[in-house]
Amino acid sequence: MLPDYHGKGRGEVKRQVELAATRPYLRTQFEIIVTPQFQRQVSSIDDLEGIAPMVEIQSLPAIILWQHKDGLLMSNITHIAPTKGLLNQLETGGAVATLMEVHRFDHYRFRNPTTKLRWSGYTHPIGYNFGFAGLAGASDLIASVNEVLTRFADSATLADIAKRNALTYFAPAKPYVAGKLTIE
Repeated sequence: MLPDYHGKGRGEVKRQVELAATRPYLRTQFEIIVTPQFQRQVSSIDDLEGIAPMVEIQSLPAIILWQHKDGLLMSNITHIAPTKGLLNQLETGGAVATLMEVHRFDHYRFRNPTTKLRWSGYTHPIGYNFGFAGLAGASDLIASVNEVLTRFADSATLADIAKRNALTYFAPAKPYVAGKLTIE
């Protein structure tokens, strides 16, 4: 519950709250994840032509694949509901490749250390940064968080933590907050 809203019902809240963002601390990218049956070298999305990549319905990876080269892959894409376990489907032979956020694959590998799924070597250029948000009126708190995040970035602390925990780390990229997303 936000400050000044304690005890008020959802319909009673009329005031808008202004938020402020910290600097980002992490960027996530999209990777092509493949099964052992996928033997091709992957250097672009073009390398998925002729197979049936599986992606979650109404996701950014689905849009990326649908829009690639004016729909080149469209007729071969298999869609799955987000609740149906995309990586489990790959693991059991439901498909041989997908495009997904790197942190989701890292999470899957952590929970399934014997997985045969692997990163293909291709990372799509579209990604997004993660940061924190706070009430705009708490500018001292935002400034303090930014100071800590700057120290972490300057000392490579987050990259070291990721490496020690077998996670993939991408440093934030500018622009920190992008405008309109376009997919070519």
